[in-house]
Amino acid sequence: ATTASNIDPITGEVLKDAVVASDGFTYERAAVEKWFAQHGPVSPITGQQLPNAELVQSHNQIRSAVQQEKEKPPKKDEKKKKGR
Repeated sequence: ATTASNIDPITGEVLKDAVVASDGFTYERAAVEKWFAQHGPVSPITGQQLPNAELVQSHNQIRSAVQQEKEKPPKKDEKKKKGR
C-alpha cells in the first residue's frame, strides 16, 4: 500500500532508497542528494539551513527489509538442519 510516509516529498514518487536528512524528514536518496547539490544543506520541506548534508538509511526501510527476509520460506538446506 502506498501511504504518505513512503512517498518522497521532492519527487512525489514511491521511496526506493529512503534516507533521513538532518531535518528529520525522509527522502529518496537521489532526489535529496540532487537537492543538496543545487541548494546546499537546506531542508526541502522547511527551507531552513541544516547543520549538515548527512543522510542516514531510513529505519522504516531497514525494518521492512528485515520483515521481508523473515517472511521468505526457508531454504531446503535450512529445513534439513532444523529437522536434525
